[in-house]
Amino acid sequence: MKALAIDTAVSCIYIAAKCDENTVTLRLDIGMKQAEKLLPAIDYVLNQVGLSAKELDYMALTVGPGSFTGLRLGMSALKAIHLAYNIPVYAFSTLDVYAYDFSDSRDKIISVIDAKKDRFYACVYAQGVRVSEPFDEEPSDIAKRLESAESYVAIGADSALFVEKMHEVSPNMQIRADKKNVVTTDALFLMAEEKISKKEPPLQDYGGPFYIRKSEAEEKLPKNAQ
Repeated sequence: MKALAIDTAVSCIYIAAKCDENTVTLRLDIGMKQAEKLLPAIDYVLNQVGLSAKELDYMALTVGPGSFTGLRLGMSALKAIHLAYNIPVYAFSTLDVYAYDFSDSRDKIISVIDAKKDRFYACVYAQGVRVSEPFDEEPSDIAKRLESAESYVAIGADSALFVEKMHEVSPNMQIRADKKNVVTTDALFLMAEEKISKKEPPLQDYGGPFYIRKSEAEEKLPKNAQ
C-alpha cells in the first residue's frame, strides 16, 4: 500500500512514507522548529519513495496525548492533504502506538510521556490490552495505582526519566525502562492497515487531537468563559 505516517506528539518527531515494500523514515529531534520543518519533511519522504500526496491510499498519525502544538501541527498537515485529495486519515492514541510492539511482554507495560510540571501522561497494558484509561498524574499518585507485586516495563522516549521519578517516590517498585528505540511510524502503518482490513472507518472531518489536560490558555480562562 501507499501511505504516509507522522508522529508529532513529542519534540522528537517521526515522518515516514511507504510505497508497497519500500519505506523511508525521517526522525527529527528539533524541539520548537516543528512548524517550519514538518511540511518539507513530508515532501521529502514522499519524494524518496516516488510518491505524490494524491497517490496515497491512507495516512496515519498520533493524536495524543502529547504536545498541544505538535499535535495540532500534525493534524493540520494531514487534514490539508485529506481535503485536497480525499485521502483517509487513521488516528491513534500516542500511548497505544508506543505499546504496540510490546503485546508479547510478560511484564505489565506502562506507556509514558513527560507531561511537564512533574507529571506524566500514562496508560497501563497487559499483553497488548489496556488495563487502565490514559491518565495525567504525578509520580506519587501513579505509584498508588500500580500493584506492588507486579513487574512493570516503562516505554516511550521519556521512560528513563519516568522510572527515575518512580524510584524516588517508591524505591522498591519493580519497574525498569525499556531501551528499545520504537519507530512509531512503523507501528502506525501496521495499526492503520489492521483497521483497513477490518473495514473500520477513518477519522471523521470533525475529529481532532486527544487531550487529557487542558492547554495553558484554557486553564487561564475565567470559569464563566469555559
